[in-house]
Amino acid sequence: MGLLMALVLALGALVVLTRWQVVLREDISPGWLGSVWCIRIAAGFCLMAIYTWYYPDRNTGDTWKYFDDAMKIRSWWSQDPSLTLRFLTGIGLDDPAFTLWKDQLTGWNTQYTYGLPYDYRMMVRLQLLLSILSFGHYEVHVVLMALAGWWGSWFAFRAIRPFWPHAPLSLFLLLNLIPTTALWSSGVAKESPLWLGFGLALLVISAGIRNRFGRQHIIPALFAAALLSAFKPYIGLCMVPSLFSLIIWHLVHRKRLALVFVSVHALIILAATTGSWLNPAGDLFYILGKRRDDFYAEATNKHARSVVAIPQITNFAEAVMHLPEAMALTYLRPWPGEAENATTAAAATENGLLALLLALVIPAFRWPRNTDQPFLWFAVSFVVANAVIIGFSVPVLGASVRYKMAGLMMLIILTGILARGPQHRILINLFCVLKGPDAATQDARSSPAE
Repeated sequence: MGLLMALVLALGALVVLTRWQVVLREDISPGWLGSVWCIRIAAGFCLMAIYTWYYPDRNTGDTWKYFDDAMKIRSWWSQDPSLTLRFLTGIGLDDPAFTLWKDQLTGWNTQYTYGLPYDYRMMVRLQLLLSILSFGHYEVHVVLMALAGWWGSWFAFRAIRPFWPHAPLSLFLLLNLIPTTALWSSGVAKESPLWLGFGLALLVISAGIRNRFGRQHIIPALFAAALLSAFKPYIGLCMVPSLFSLIIWHLVHRKRLALVFVSVHALIILAATTGSWLNPAGDLFYILGKRRDDFYAEATNKHARSVVAIPQITNFAEAVMHLPEAMALTYLRPWPGEAENATTAAAATENGLLALLLALVIPAFRWPRNTDQPFLWFAVSFVVANAVIIGFSVPVLGASVRYKMAGLMMLIILTGILARGPQHRILINLFCVLKGPDAATQDARSSPAE
């Protein structure tokens, strides 16, 4: 029954996504829209298969434990509806009387919150809400989460397209078919709602950069902020320096972009690294160090095999010295020789292709147009901030592969934005091998004149 419901829902979504004019007006053919949707559905069920047969322990497999805990809470409705509502809303759960119920759930209790919303509980609540539509069938949840990931990529596509110097299809394929993105943002995982929130956030930021922010962007901005804060708060934190920079740049009549970005980032770095004067817990390096130690403890308890050594950072000078190492750990590892199983082998292959892509950008590098530079500064800031948070606090490659998803995508987008020289046809052929023999010619004509 679950497979049948999922099939009907997937086919219904296919019809809407390939015929809705709001989607079709972006110059992506219905064939490509439908193909990418089918690939995302396949990726979602592939993730389900991995955590069903390759990692069969449902108590530790991310995709199943969210769903199983949500179904337990759903089953309590017949005993006491108010109990299910308490877990859904979080109201009154601090009462010790509910400890027994919490202990029945796999991962509801944790000591690692760092003062932020616990994304595990938010994910369980999301699955609990979706069960109203799915009637408790996991396959329907897969389709709904894949749909969230598809729309996240669509919003990101609309946001980045004004700054993309190549053909639109190359950007659309990049945002959807990078293995890390396709797999993790298409299944029952935190990355699916994260990707929806990230795409919406980029859409709002893009409108602001182009001086087109209006009332219609207020609700998407609030929804994006809610999703990012609920599921991956560090993504929102990575955006903070560049968001403040863009706001101030707008207040000074859009002048001296580089000076504004450098000045604002310098002040934020100063505040983040000297917070220990007021409270040790307010120091960025203290927080990253504590998270690093907690990761090592969890990795030891769970016998994780992909643990790597990362340095303890205590001051700004050490952070600058080890930043290249953090960048490499975040975006280029695992190396091909570090692959221990099918999932890490896929990640290693992706990282090897990324290294090749970065090398190809060097001869094709051109500084972008003035209108594109605000987004360029935003992307660089986000990529570096993401590497600082992950590279200095996540010593488990299996975890960093998922955590880097948004930063990895922004890094790849940067390569496309900066590849504007005559040699960029190499990149076009790499990006768009499926577009046909005239793809390189079309994309070359679409690039701005040098």
